[in-house]
Amino acid sequence: MNKEQKIQVGILVDSVNVQAWVYQSIEHILTLDGVKICCVMVDPSQPSTLPFKSMQQRLSRLLGKLFDGDISGPDYRQRKTITSLLGVPRYTLDDEVRVSVVNDHKADVLIKYTNHELVNDNALDLKYGVWDHLFNAGVTHRAGYEGFWETLLSQPEVGSSLRASYVPLRDQQSVELIRSYSCTQEASIYGTNNGNYWKSSSFAARMLKRMVAGGDGFFSQLSSQLDSQQELSVGYEHSAPSNFQYATLLAKKVFAKIKKKIKYKQYFEQWFLLYNLNPETSNDMSSFIKLLPPKEVFWADPHVIFENNKYYIFIEELPFATDKGYLSVIEMDLDGQYTQPEKILEKDYHLSYPNVFKYKDEYYMIPETFDNSTIELYRCVGFPSQWEFVMNLMEGMQAADTTLHFHDNKWWLFTSIMENKGASPHDELFLFYTDGDFLTTQWTPHPLNPIVSDVKTARPAGKIYTEHGKIYRPSQNCSHHYGYGVNLNEIMVLNETEYQEKIVVSIEPDWDKDVIATHSYSKVKDLVVMDGIILRKN
Repeated sequence: MNKEQKIQVGILVDSVNVQAWVYQSIEHILTLDGVKICCVMVDPSQPSTLPFKSMQQRLSRLLGKLFDGDISGPDYRQRKTITSLLGVPRYTLDDEVRVSVVNDHKADVLIKYTNHELVNDNALDLKYGVWDHLFNAGVTHRAGYEGFWETLLSQPEVGSSLRASYVPLRDQQSVELIRSYSCTQEASIYGTNNGNYWKSSSFAARMLKRMVAGGDGFFSQLSSQLDSQQELSVGYEHSAPSNFQYATLLAKKVFAKIKKKIKYKQYFEQWFLLYNLNPETSNDMSSFIKLLPPKEVFWADPHVIFENNKYYIFIEELPFATDKGYLSVIEMDLDGQYTQPEKILEKDYHLSYPNVFKYKDEYYMIPETFDNSTIELYRCVGFPSQWEFVMNLMEGMQAADTTLHFHDNKWWLFTSIMENKGASPHDELFLFYTDGDFLTTQWTPHPLNPIVSDVKTARPAGKIYTEHGKIYRPSQNCSHHYGYGVNLNEIMVLNETEYQEKIVVSIEPDWDKDVIATHSYSKVKDLVVMDGIILRKN
């Protein structure tokens, strides 16, 4: 691709009044250098609306509020007009006219935001094919029922993808360009879909940006093939639910909710710590010793430092009365004797994930400051309890659990970013790097960002560490619910153009009937510290 030549994009919508996530997707495309929208086609023959009966829609929204609470963020289904965004030719047309319009405008790719099945589009002269978004199990699509069965049958996740069809560079094969997974809500179909759609509004622009940077070679070498018959989530149907089916599924949800409420009159959920000082049993979760906090607070997000022949466990401490976290430190000797937490840092906003690391004989910390839309850096001026603010590494973004790692003479910054308002902060991992000191605001984004787009393994769960010459990145499994489990991922490739990792260990909360989650992992010398949610009696 000639760098001076822009990728010509055709857009197909069902109306000039599109859903809000479509509006945002087109907005993202319009910001790209090297990309131009050349034509917009309106095909009103099959509007993209949910064909649920009004009773089912009302019940879904009501039960979603009862089970999941008010879903935060904007509504992806809100209608917005795209006329003000576009100063390009617009056509209302049928299948045959579309072929001539696309070809006359010399479009390289047609992005469709409708459920309309295209006819005769193999006659389209499109270099990169027809792109569409799929919402169901990541690979299959049944128009109008996105997220329904996943939510009502309590599937742990729901998928979305961006697919290219009619691709000359791939000899007419369909290619899956992007695949991602989000967590389902307990009972709200709308809630399940809302985060999934807002996240997906970045997919088309993300792919176009990669193509501008990598050219035809990047697109033609894509190896992930989409099998339209493949089902990643099996065991449930994709047909329209009858009122009886809907009522039956909801009755099961309500019954389970009542049982849970009865149980929680006697118990409450509390984050706590677990530790193991014996390397020979560190893979056996039943051998970990519990550190239970007082009932009025929780302890989470442990990060361990070994200094002065002693372990220092930096944690988030959160009083239930204020629901705002601050940072504390616990000292532990080689025999496991430990002190009560000492508060080290508190702000007007929530703090968590105290990522402490040493560089040139000084200790630094990057806490999570998601609520302040910053990535903040602190320096220790009196170990371990005195810390001073140094600078913001990044501003204007909601980033979670930022983790630095030094590799091949570069600093690498891993962080989970909520790229679009309404999306989840658990789904996507972004990577940045700098050739110089980490005391900088000049971080280069990795060209494959987000390097992971999967709620099961994206969000960081602790300090990246090296063992036996291999690099391991702890990550959270936030399917089922937030903080469900922990993965240890071996980083196979890490450089300026590539990133690869694989899960080598998965830890789920199945070793103790009272433990229902675990989401942080820190390993230093002989000590492994994790956290978990335990059910405690009131």
